[in-house]
Amino acid sequence: MRTLIDAEKLEIKRARTNYQSYEQIDGMVIDQIENPRVTMLQHTGDYYKIAYENANKVEILSSAYSAKAEKLGPVMTIINGRTVILPMNTDPKYGWESQYYSIKAKLLKLILNKTTDIDYVVDMAGTKITASSNQIVLSNFTIDDQKQIQIHLSKTKQQQDWKLYFHEGAKLQELAVKPEWIEHDVLTIPYQLKGLETVILLA
Repeated sequence: MRTLIDAEKLEIKRARTNYQSYEQIDGMVIDQIENPRVTMLQHTGDYYKIAYENANKVEILSSAYSAKAEKLGPVMTIINGRTVILPMNTDPKYGWESQYYSIKAKLLKLILNKTTDIDYVVDMAGTKITASSNQIVLSNFTIDDQKQIQIHLSKTKQQQDWKLYFHEGAKLQELAVKPEWIEHDVLTIPYQLKGLETVILLA
């Protein structure tokens, strides 16, 4: 641990012991919530409280707090600008369910932007993305329509020419993606992705 992430000390704080109450993302606004908080009491596993040796190499994005608002230690961190630490165990019954939350999803995407160049959907709840070098598949797993398609594109994909393929009845249609639809690394396609629909982008 010391070699990999400059960890000086590690303590395991078991779930549902009333030690850790919530995780707070200090200094950020997510979903119009300032310093948003996520419970650490339900559907979550043990918390690994890590003390880091070299604070200069550690960027702390969120912290664990007690029920009395006492800061206990770091949660989401980035080490050396490239290694992401989520010091939580899975819940024996619920797995990673506690992390499937819009606030945590947006924090994870912020971290991905800082540490790597990756493709992901933006403001499209319930939509799965599967991407390869020349193909992007989008599947809307909700029964609600998405008013448009928004994808954060990696730098390489921003240089490619893409076409969107979708069905209207039994007929396969295509829509050429315009370069001006990409702003601040986000591709916005004026296509309403219907509930339970799957479409494909090909380069």
